[in-house]
Amino acid sequence: MTKTELDDRIEQATRKITQNYHKGLKEIEEAKTKINDLELAAVDNESARNTRLNSALDLLMQLTDSIIFESGRAWEEYEKLEHDCRVEGHELPELNDLKELCKKTEEFATDLLCYSLAHFRRKTQ
Repeated sequence: MTKTELDDRIEQATRKITQNYHKGLKEIEEAKTKINDLELAAVDNESARNTRLNSALDLLMQLTDSIIFESGRAWEEYEKLEHDCRVEGHELPELNDLKELCKKTEEFATDLLCYSLAHFRRKTQ
């Protein structure tokens, strides 16, 4: 595999992970806003409010699962590229940027999991 081919694969992986990261941020922000609004709303019909809140919390859990999955896929892609670079004897600085992006995605997944679990705990108490 040529250096150019590895560069292209790293660039594609970086672009895809970045897009997924930003998409996840947007979706989570929307879900968190909806949850916060529902929690703060004074609605006469408590069961309807709870149904909507539970639905929003379910969405948050699905998004959390998705972000965790994407983080795992990002690390897998990084490890494949790192292996290929090592085998081919190429040292590409772009690979370090990809590693940092994987760390950032993992931190996002970890933070989101903590946030989701805190909501789940409050919901069950």
